Parts: sequence; structure tokens; C-alpha cells
Amino acid sequence: MATASSDCSEQTSVGAPTSPRRGTTLAAAASVTFRHQSSLPTLPIPPLEETCRRYLESLRALQTPEEFAASQARQA
Repeated sequence: MATASSDCSEQTSVGAPTSPRRGTTLAAAASVTFRHQSSLPTLPIPPLEETCRRYLESLRALQTPEEFAASQARQA
């Protein structure tokens, strides 16, 4: 099979396009991801007791009453 090329991508001999961004690194992608990190407001961290209460409440729908009671006992 012949290879074809265009401005955006190249076709390999099996017809799969190759990435036009071959030089992109993980570090470059991370810099884009966290570009505005310093301008974001800091969020409050809830008290541990509140986090535990919310965690247990989320388990209630997923566990049997016996499993939920065991989870509550381990939490205390």
C-alpha cells in the first residue's frame, strides 16, 4: 500500500494516521493544564468529622444494613 501525506498528518503503510504533534512532551501538557493555578482561589478544607460523616452517608446506599453498621463501627 502506498503512503500518503497531508499538512496535518501522515498515513502509515497500514493507513493509520500519525500524530502531527510528535514533539509534544508531558511537561508541556502539564504546563498548559496548570497555567492558571496561581489565579484560582483556595478552597477551605472541611473538618475531618464532616468528611467522615459524608463518607458514611455515601456508603449507606451501597451497603446492606449490616455492612453499613460495620462501617460505622470502624469509623468510630
